[in-house]
Amino acid sequence: MTGNPLRILHLLSHDRLKSGGALQAVLLARAQLRRGHEVRIVHNSGGDAAAAEAAFQPLAAQGLECRQVAMQHLWRFAGRRRLRALIAEFSPHVVHAHRERAVRFALGVLRAFPEPAFIAQKGNCHPSGAAAARAMRSARVDRIIAVAQAVKRALVLFDRVCAHKVDVVYGSFDAECFAVPLERTRARAELGLADATPLIGVLANLDRKKGHDLFFAAAARVLARRPDARFLVIGGGDVAGARAAARDLGVGDAVLFTGFRADRERLLAALDVSVNCSKGGEGLTGAIRESLALGCPVVCTNVGGNAELVENGESGLLVAPGDAASFAGAILHLLEHRAEAERMAREGQRRVREWMNDDVRCERVLSIYREILEWRAPELAARGVGRCLHPEAVLFRDKHAAE
Repeated sequence: MTGNPLRILHLLSHDRLKSGGALQAVLLARAQLRRGHEVRIVHNSGGDAAAAEAAFQPLAAQGLECRQVAMQHLWRFAGRRRLRALIAEFSPHVVHAHRERAVRFALGVLRAFPEPAFIAQKGNCHPSGAAAARAMRSARVDRIIAVAQAVKRALVLFDRVCAHKVDVVYGSFDAECFAVPLERTRARAELGLADATPLIGVLANLDRKKGHDLFFAAAARVLARRPDARFLVIGGGDVAGARAAARDLGVGDAVLFTGFRADRERLLAALDVSVNCSKGGEGLTGAIRESLALGCPVVCTNVGGNAELVENGESGLLVAPGDAASFAGAILHLLEHRAEAERMAREGQRRVREWMNDDVRCERVLSIYREILEWRAPELAARGVGRCLHPEAVLFRDKHAAE
C-alpha cells in the first residue's frame, strides 16, 4: 500500500449489479480495500429497495459495506438527507460518484461538507443533459475520471468542461474470472453445440443502443457462407423482442439467447469470435476488454473509445457502425484465418493485461485522490475548516506555510 489509508465512499446510481458501470465500480472498490483503505458503497434503491439490497448483499462477504439511498422522483429528498447522515457518520476523505445521476444527487449534499475530495466518473460519450453538464463543471467537483480519451473529448466538446479537470483512467477486468484459461467444451455442451461449431457471440444487455439488429443482420450474411455457424446473445432485457427480431431476419434458429449470466466468462471462453455492435456513445466497451483478457478474437464497431484498445488488424477488427456487410466480412475473415485471428487476440490480451488490470487502474485512481487532497489542504485551512483529514495533506500544508 502506498501512503496512508483513506476512507473512500463510492456513490452509485445503479440499483443492480448487471451493468458494466456498476461492476467496474465494485472492481475498483475491491482493489482499494485490498490495499488497506476503508471503503463503503452507497447505491440507489431504485424502484424496489428490497431487491436492490439483495443485489448488493453478496459484497458484504468480500468486506464491502453497502448502504442504499433513494435517488429518484420525490424520494430523492429523503435520500439526500440519508446521504448527508451517512457522510457525517463515515467522514470520508473521498466521495467518488459513478455516473451523472450520482454526481447531481451528491452535489447539493457535499456543498455542506467541504473536506472530502469529490470525484465524478463518466463512462460514455453521449453529451450530458444541461443539468448534468452544469454539475460536471461545478467547482465542487474536484476531478472527473473519463474511462477513455473519447469520453474526455466529449466532456470538453459537448459539456464544456475544462480539459485539465479530466483524467483518463481505463476500466479493468476481474482477474479472478478472466485472466486464466477457461475450458470451453463444457460450456458448449451446455449450449448443445459441438466443439467444431463456429460460435460468434455478443455480450451486451438487450438495449437498442447496443445494436443487436446489426448482429442479426450480419448473422444472416455469415450463414449464407457458413450455414453451420451459430450465434450467442448473452445479456438481460427483452429477450422475447430480440427473438422476434432474429426471426424476422431469418436467423432465429441459429441464435441462442442466455439472458443475464453471472458466469459470462465461461460463455465468452466458448466463443470463436466476440463482437460488439454498439451504435454510438460507448466509452470503451467492457465486453471487448473481457473477451481479449481471455484471448478471444474480437470484432467491434468503431465508436467511442473502442479504437483505443482495438487497433484494426493488430488487436482485432474495427467496422463502421451499422454496416452489416462489413461486420459479416470481418467475422468470416476471423473464422477463416485462424492463425491471424489468434495473433490479434494475443496482442489484444497483452494490451488488456498490461494497460487495464486492477493494479494499474487502482494506483492511478488513488494517485488522483491524493493529488486532490494535497491540493485542497491549504485552501481548506484558509477557510477555517477545523480538521484536515488526510495526513499527507497536513505535511503539504505545513511545508507550504514554511515556504
